[in-house]
Amino acid sequence: MILNTGNRTDIPAFFSDWFYSRIQEGYVCVRNPYFPNQVTKYRLDPQVIDIICFCTKNPKPMLSRLDLIKGYKQFWFVTITPYNQSIEPHVPNKNEIIRSFIELSKKIGSHCIGWRYDPIFLNDYYTIGGLTEVEGPGIVVKIEDGDYDINSDSQEEVNRRTLHDIDVAMIINELRYIGAEAIALNSYRILNNTGVTCNWAFIGFEDESMEMAPFYFYAIGNPEQLEIAIKAEGSYINELMIRKLKIEVNTMENIIISPTNKIYDSVYMKRNDK
Repeated sequence: MILNTGNRTDIPAFFSDWFYSRIQEGYVCVRNPYFPNQVTKYRLDPQVIDIICFCTKNPKPMLSRLDLIKGYKQFWFVTITPYNQSIEPHVPNKNEIIRSFIELSKKIGSHCIGWRYDPIFLNDYYTIGGLTEVEGPGIVVKIEDGDYDINSDSQEEVNRRTLHDIDVAMIINELRYIGAEAIALNSYRILNNTGVTCNWAFIGFEDESMEMAPFYFYAIGNPEQLEIAIKAEGSYINELMIRKLKIEVNTMENIIISPTNKIYDSVYMKRNDK
């Protein structure tokens, strides 16, 4: 018989005391969720149980008493995700879970443990927002400062032909507005909370990363739609062309955008489940 402990709740994380008491008593009673009056008593004995399967996001509460089940064959699925506590308020920090994962692996053997990733969020914040590498068709917009003579052109004219942080912010906003599903500036992945600033010849970001010219804006989305919209009269790119910056727009069949290196965990923002 296979004893699967993980279908209804996370027993290692929340009910380890109860579980070990059942092991010591030698039996467990299970109520049928579809027929509440039906309760089945199962014998807990290595002679009867072929293997115990655990599925948990926090094995730590059980680690100190694993000797109590050393007579049973076991397989553990441990879920480790990068989500913060706004999503999983009762799950410890992922670094703590990783340490517990390693300790558990050493105690029961690496062949008796597997890593799960669950749940998987498919939305702008958690997936397309930067935590995973993504690829797809889209456009590449290359931008360089326009030509100017620092000795003869006015400061106003020099500024007109120079790409500034406000220009970068406007381009990112425009790409989002016209349907870009993922954006990168050179090798830097743009997130939903990315901020930009001028740093001489560089564009700086809020995590102190910097990118230098020439600037390549990679945008994944419908290539034809993005190209038409980005070049349209009244677009911000069109305004930059009028300012005589050097701009090239090309479609690509496949763009690969790397995941972000930035670790972001909200401090003040929390889910509102009301």
